[in-house]
Amino acid sequence: MSNPIRLELSSLPQRHPLSGEDLLYDYGRATIHRLCVDPDLLPDGVEEREVTIEHTPVGANLFTAHRVIVGWSGHLERDFCVRASVSKNAIDLTEAAAIVFAALTVSEFERGRIQHVIQTTAKGDYYVEVDWRAKPALLEIRGILEDDTPTGSVTRAKAEEKRQQVEEGYVSVTAFRHLGSGTPHSILCYTTRPLRGKKAGKRGRK
Repeated sequence: MSNPIRLELSSLPQRHPLSGEDLLYDYGRATIHRLCVDPDLLPDGVEEREVTIEHTPVGANLFTAHRVIVGWSGHLERDFCVRASVSKNAIDLTEAAAIVFAALTVSEFERGRIQHVIQTTAKGDYYVEVDWRAKPALLEIRGILEDDTPTGSVTRAKAEEKRQQVEEGYVSVTAFRHLGSGTPHSILCYTTRPLRGKKAGKRGRK
């Protein structure tokens, strides 16, 4: 992998003009908690974490792995983030942090802009605006606290499960402890499935 890409939590409002400020202040605390408190406790004063992002561009089949540094300097005090588990259970913390990872990666790798949440989860979690598509794309998100398999098979299996749920759109799955890569690990891909009785057309960037 090449030199790391740097992603700051504080960039969310610029990356997502319609939703970024809410994502930052609603879910930033949970993200920092998952990156430096639990499942891995980092030393005091650390305000960044290396993570691995696997990304499949639209129209491609192979994942490309990227080294990414996620930073949160100056956003929230560590003690405040340590106490996040007082008000949120473990599942909610993980899902909230996974939303932030999805927002950062869909912006960085797909130039996507999250518009708003989808009220019915049967379709997906968020609508994402992308330049190459006339209508907003769906974004389906899942968080995993730990994947202790040597090859990261739990994370990949969950990504495939989510791909089967989405007829067309983005899938983002993040594991905050990932034995396979040794860092938090996130997968972002675009999926499309043919409708019954119709042939699948070619899709890609215009």
